[in-house]
Amino acid sequence: MLPAADQRGAKRGGGVRWGLVVLAACGGLGACKPSREQVRYQRAMYGVRYEPCPDYRDGIAVLEQHRQAPKEQNEFVQYGMCETTLAVLGGNYGLADEITKHAHLAVTRYQDADSETRAAMGNEAVKFFKGEPHERALLCFYAGLVCYANGAYNDARVFFMQTLLATATRDDDMADFREDFALGHFWLGRAFLKLEQEDNARIAFRKAGTRLAHKNEDRELKKLRAARQKAHKEELRSEAAGFKQGSRAKPPVEGIADLSRDIGRADMPATLPEAADVDPTEVRAATLDAFLDVGFQKQANLLIVGELGSGPLKYLTGSGKALDEYRRMDYKEQGFDVYVDGHRSGPAFELLDTYHQAVTRGVKTRRGRQTGKAVTK
Repeated sequence: MLPAADQRGAKRGGGVRWGLVVLAACGGLGACKPSREQVRYQRAMYGVRYEPCPDYRDGIAVLEQHRQAPKEQNEFVQYGMCETTLAVLGGNYGLADEITKHAHLAVTRYQDADSETRAAMGNEAVKFFKGEPHERALLCFYAGLVCYANGAYNDARVFFMQTLLATATRDDDMADFREDFALGHFWLGRAFLKLEQEDNARIAFRKAGTRLAHKNEDRELKKLRAARQKAHKEELRSEAAGFKQGSRAKPPVEGIADLSRDIGRADMPATLPEAADVDPTEVRAATLDAFLDVGFQKQANLLIVGELGSGPLKYLTGSGKALDEYRRMDYKEQGFDVYVDGHRSGPAFELLDTYHQAVTRGVKTRRGRQTGKAVTK
């Protein structure tokens, strides 16, 4: 979540979800390249989000085709969520509202006892997959975000409340994490403010700022940071070598810049070249506590939602591959800083870690079901 800035007359909202890369496996000795449809699918699911000037219409058409395909109904929710994302990014809030509510109804109402029985006895792929708890929460989040952007604040409140219900695990092994979906609490607070329920908003913002570390998190992050620091040093050495070669070339590379100097956030300038004469940001939040203060949120009129990194990887393990586990995906550590009219407004604040959500939803019930299925098979 990026800082909200009190910029006169400005009001924005948006969101980005995770990407999925599809790889085609090829046999034989000859070269193999993906088909046109595979390229379109990969672009719709992942690539379009990183294009400088994207046209989302083709991606929406591809995802609509897969979402409606009878043989792909087990992935209906995922396609609906991804299609909603592209619609939001493209500014088509009407389409986003239609798709995300359709997907949400499917999750809450769809029942197929026959496929559930076949899945329990054999292949899980035959049943309609309603998503993991954190995925269902994100589906509700997008539904709420679209309602919020359209000014339907009570509907937004309902959907943001649903994000909390989706992640409130019933398993006792993760009871402490039942109310830790900070993204939902924050936007619930925003909806309460729009509905002039300041006391409820204050409670929601306080819950958004409460976070518990999951088991072995400190050790896990320490290991990841050590690996990232090593990789970063290699990148800086490569940048230095490239600058040296390019600047000494005959003729030297025009406009080449030395990117080998390690610059931290503390080194970022207060203003950018050609910044406006007057700083338009009147109120700033330097810390998460200040950002979640109800007084600050009442003044804020610019909110930016962004996503970095990748979602968690779910994989099979154990005897007969009967159990599932999660691990973090590798990604380069990144962060946000916001400049408005060339003036620095402040840093971003993390309100959602999907890996943390995935590993804190409880496994007691799931483990019992998976073990029973393995024995039956």
